[in-house]
Amino acid sequence: MRRYRYKAERFFFMTLWTIILILSFTVLIKGINVLGNNSLAKSSESLKKKFVTVLSNYVLETHSPLLHYVEYTNGDSSGYAFNGIIHSFPINEYVARADTTSERQYIENNPLLYTTNNHTLMGPTEYLNLIMQGARAAGEETAANSGTDDGAVETESQGISSTMLPVDIINGEFYMENEDTSSMDDYAKQAVSSGSGEHYTLNQLENKAFLYNNFYILDKSTSIKESLFDAKKLLDKDMTLKAKADKPQILIYHTHSQEAFADSREGAEEDTVVGVGNVLTDLLEKTYGYNVIHDKTKYDMMGGYLDRNLAYNYAKDGVTKIIDKNPTIEVLIDLHRDGGNKRAVTINGEKVANVMLFNGLSRNSKNEDIANLYNPYLQANLAFSLQLQLKGRELFPGYMYKNYLKGFRFNLHLREKSLLAEVGTSNNTVAEEKNSMKYLAEVLNQVLSGKN
Repeated sequence: MRRYRYKAERFFFMTLWTIILILSFTVLIKGINVLGNNSLAKSSESLKKKFVTVLSNYVLETHSPLLHYVEYTNGDSSGYAFNGIIHSFPINEYVARADTTSERQYIENNPLLYTTNNHTLMGPTEYLNLIMQGARAAGEETAANSGTDDGAVETESQGISSTMLPVDIINGEFYMENEDTSSMDDYAKQAVSSGSGEHYTLNQLENKAFLYNNFYILDKSTSIKESLFDAKKLLDKDMTLKAKADKPQILIYHTHSQEAFADSREGAEEDTVVGVGNVLTDLLEKTYGYNVIHDKTKYDMMGGYLDRNLAYNYAKDGVTKIIDKNPTIEVLIDLHRDGGNKRAVTINGEKVANVMLFNGLSRNSKNEDIANLYNPYLQANLAFSLQLQLKGRELFPGYMYKNYLKGFRFNLHLREKSLLAEVGTSNNTVAEEKNSMKYLAEVLNQVLSGKN
């Protein structure tokens, strides 16, 4: 009897490991086949880079069975089994990290930005180096190549004065680590200097230097394509809502649903960015009469634990399904909070978290468009965020932080009126965050209704 039991156990484990091996090598074999059919460059360095591009694009764009499986775990027990498979084999770990080609390029150019809180968060290229030839840690590599510190750096680029901020891509935070708070205070004083509302003429906004310096923060991952920043086109773009309120018009969602605040209660969804989204949803529906869907899916918890590496991929799939089912949706709002020092302003006697609007330019720092992150609505996105920025300054001086420009796409390509909003930071209170929503709702309503 014991002999039969032993055979059964051995058969079980042999079957289990056979399945694991098949899953693991499916991606590898497919990648190698693609490589063989594309006449790759001869040098080992170009071969490695092509391997990165082809393999990750195959997995992410055609959804191999391995990655397709993880997309639908939704936190159930099977997700833990998948994670075990992922972390048991280097090639699977690499694929899980391979988010987009642009992000790989950014990591290669800025490895320091993936090193935060005294631990290293490796991107796919670094991980492939680790597998192939034992690469050094990202922080060590950066120390040898970079002379900058972690604070904000004022630079002049193409006549543009811009504050370069270290960025933690994985955690979705756009903040200065160890920042000099005096520079933040100076900006706050400048922003609230016009107590009766800030107004700008078209002539002012058509001056590129004036536009860039007063309304944008340019991240070092990207570069300006001047034809996109035609002030007249951006202001003339019709951003009013066409759909009637008998069907969904606005979708609010959270790529990083677990973002919380200084006094958030552990495990209380109402004290996270999702709770802030609840307030914005209620205001837009009950005060202004819009038809709003609030998607509370935990895109950063797929697999049962906090993992933001692929959150934008999961969010893209989830949001696409919602707008396919509800084609009348015109406005997409991805609501976040930033990291770093508190950002707040006093409006009508109450403390309110500042809002920073965010645009991905699908463009790298070498003045090149990123082809595989094409966004047909890029200029419309810029028009939407600039019109909101101007309206916010007009109505509530000091409320709007400068719009942040970065190199990737961040799912803003799904609709013309797509918005990523960073409301305050992790050091704001829940009350300050929720207070902020009445002002964001008013700004949104003014632009969407076409009020001057």
